[in-house]
Amino acid sequence: MSQEAIQIHLIEANKNGCFWLGKLARLESLGVRAGSERDEAEQKTSFWLHRYGTLADLAAN
Repeated sequence: MSQEAIQIHLIEANKNGCFWLGKLARLESLGVRAGSERDEAEQKTSFWLHRYGTLADLAAN
C-alpha cells in the first residue's frame, strides 16, 4: 500500500474512531452500561482504534 493510501485510510480510521468513541462517551454519560447499542459502540471503537494503530505502524515503516 502506498504512503498516500495509508494516509487516506489513517484519516478515515481516525474519523470513525473518534465518532464511535464519542458515542461511547455519550452512552457512558447517560449511564448506559449494557445493551446492544453500548456493545456496538464498544466493538466499533475497538475496531477503529486497532485499525488506526495498524495503519500507523505501516506508515512508520
